[in-house]
Amino acid sequence: MKNIFDVLKQKEAELQQIQKEVEALRTAARLLNEEGEARPAESPPRPATVSAGPVPAPRPIETAAGFDASPRQFP
Repeated sequence: MKNIFDVLKQKEAELQQIQKEVEALRTAARLLNEEGEARPAESPPRPATVSAGPVPAPRPIETAAGFDASPRQFP
């Protein structure tokens, strides 16, 4: 069985990597959008972009003594 703290660290690292990739894609999309403004009027409309919004800060990890067994809703 995996240590929950190791899994949490791995998931946080994956999240940071994905956030960097999303930011790079947004930058590329802005650059492409700037280039595309010079296109002729008969070009097809571009799809709307979706903003991700702010990422919530990680919550502190509860210790075994303070473990709350109530069900939680995850986003």
